Amino acid sequence: MIKDIIPYLKKPDDIIIEQDEEAFHFFFIAEGQCEVSLSDHKKAITHIPKLLNQGDYFGEVALIFDCKRTATVKSTNYCTFARIEKPVFLNTSNMFRQSLR
Repeated sequence: MIKDIIPYLKKPDDIIIEQDEEAFHFFFIAEGQCEVSLSDHKKAITHIPKLLNQGDYFGEVALIFDCKRTATVKSTNYCTFARIEKPVFLNTSNMFRQSLR
């Protein structure tokens, strides 16, 4: 899996993932900070007070449950991510689950 990690750089206020879009990647934050926001059915934005920081991750829900993105994540400053493609993430998750049996 390590060889499959793709470095990904973003500048302040860039949208990393957007709510309701298709999911193709999982992200670890290597450096920087991001904020999470959700829209209700009326498209009103609600910000979650917790920020994501170095060492945090996001994007797993849509990959695991094969659904669209459940939130929008935006960089608050310059960020470096470790990005993992969906097939690699799912394969690694399945291998881990099988090893627990």
